[in-house]
Amino acid sequence: PAQKWEEALQINTVVVSHLRANLKPLKDIAEKASNQMQAWVPVPGGSTTKYLGAIARVATTLQDLESDLEGWCESQHATFNVVATRLEKKVRFAAAGNVVNIAMENMLLKRIMKTGLVGLENMK
Repeated sequence: PAQKWEEALQINTVVVSHLRANLKPLKDIAEKASNQMQAWVPVPGGSTTKYLGAIARVATTLQDLESDLEGWCESQHATFNVVATRLEKKVRFAAAGNVVNIAMENMLLKRIMKTGLVGLENMK
């Protein structure tokens, strides 16, 4: 058991020495990256951190908007498909010489479009 402990301690010592040897280059790389980021865009009266925070907020807002728009499109597609299916049945029925009334489908289409426009306005 003592020998295994000594071997483990030696391995740990080697690992620690390698970590120490790599900490300085890692710190240098991090400082270099930070300096490069600060040089990207001079931010008058502000810090690069604030600038990057603003960019991150804009990116998040755009992702949220993309998700909202995708959901809106899927919802519109689904509701239009329901009305289209109803209209197709009525057109087939009318083609067979029967009288049909599409007032309900017309009302549904108007409601879908009105609700869809409200949804778009809410995304502004």
